[in-house]
Amino acid sequence: MKLATVRPMKLNGRPGLLVRTPFDEVFNGQLRAMIPRGQVWFNAHAKGWWVAEAHRSVVLHLALEAFGGVEVTDENGETVAHTAAGERLHQEKLL
Repeated sequence: MKLATVRPMKLNGRPGLLVRTPFDEVFNGQLRAMIPRGQVWFNAHAKGWWVAEAHRSVVLHLALEAFGGVEVTDENGETVAHTAAGERLHQEKLL
């Protein structure tokens, strides 16, 4: 099963997250229902959802529930994979 990915992304100068997932109708509906309008937007060019930074915990929770895991990349390019079982797997940079 493919994991969801979350990485930083600004939208018009606003800090946020780019959330890329396999298509899941339930996840998409929950995301739109739980995050206020204007705080979530589908970015077709980036092929993912832009979500305001303030909703990070909601996004991570929904992604873990829907996909069983999520890879989170920070501003420094460090990636940590989180699993629904509560495991955190640190991914070292290649090269």
